[in-house]
Amino acid sequence: MNTNFLSKEDVLEAIARNEPLADCDLSCIDLSGSDLEGGSFERVCLKGANLSGCSLARTSFSDCDMAGANLSHIRLEGTFFSDMRLAGADLSHVDFERVAMNGCDFSGASFASARMHSCAMQNCDARNARFDKASLFRSSFLNTKLGADFAQCDLSHVFATDCDLNGIILKGAKLYKTALISSSLPGYDFSGATMEYVQFTFSDLHGASFKDAHLKGVNFLKAKLVQADFGSARCTECLFAEADMTGCNMENGVFSSCMFMKACLASARLTHADMSDSLCTETDFRKCQAGQARFFRSDLSHADMREGFFAGADFSSSRFFRVLTQDSFMDNASFSNAITRDKERERSEDWPSLPDADQQ
Repeated sequence: MNTNFLSKEDVLEAIARNEPLADCDLSCIDLSGSDLEGGSFERVCLKGANLSGCSLARTSFSDCDMAGANLSHIRLEGTFFSDMRLAGADLSHVDFERVAMNGCDFSGASFASARMHSCAMQNCDARNARFDKASLFRSSFLNTKLGADFAQCDLSHVFATDCDLNGIILKGAKLYKTALISSSLPGYDFSGATMEYVQFTFSDLHGASFKDAHLKGVNFLKAKLVQADFGSARCTECLFAEADMTGCNMENGVFSSCMFMKACLASARLTHADMSDSLCTETDFRKCQAGQARFFRSDLSHADMREGFFAGADFSSSRFFRVLTQDSFMDNASFSNAITRDKERERSEDWPSLPDADQQ
């Protein structure tokens, strides 16, 4: 059907006949409570339309303008949105199930208290949108602008990669097995947050605050954490491998059973920090301030502690194998039962490597 203006009856008849609606003007139309399942809308103007309470399962929308439309309390299942304009739309209390959204403008839209499960949002703009008290369980976001309000939102199992998170609000949000990969959150305030198995792999978190936070199994692999604040944080089984933590504040923090392999903690502040049972092989501690720090049972093999301050630190029962300590200050440090020699490991590491075949 190709016409300029249609009534509610025309729309429902077209859908009943499985006829696509294209190039028509339905602005400000009232379709509230209607059954629009299986419909197809292409290049339709629905600005300011009222679709509240509609059933839109298996409905497709392409290149439509729904700016300011009311879609509250609707049900979307298997619905596809492509190149849609939904700026300022009301999507509160919407039930999204397996909905795909590509190239859509959701800026300023409201998803408050919506249920968005197993959905995908790609190449979209959701800046200044509201997701407060929404549930986004197992949804994914790719290359999307997510500078939105996620206060008290359930972000369990959410996967977001290459997203612009500038301006995002996560106060009170549930972060459980949430993946924020290659994301940019410089200076973000996570102080006091509780996170379990969250992934910040390859993310930019320089200057971010995790002060007093409780973190378990959080993955910071190769993350940028320069000047980040972990003061008095409680971190268990977290991964900081190859992360840049230059100048970090970790004073009075607990980092038990964490992995810092090849991480850079140069000039970090570790006074009274507890890094017991952690893996710190080849970790850079140069010029650290680590007075009274605890490294009980930690593996510090090949760590670089040159020019650091470790007065009164506890290295008891640690693996202190081939650690560089030139010009470091270690007065009153404890090395009780520390392993400083490992003959088998020395022989293995010093064994001459065989030449490559092309060099023979």
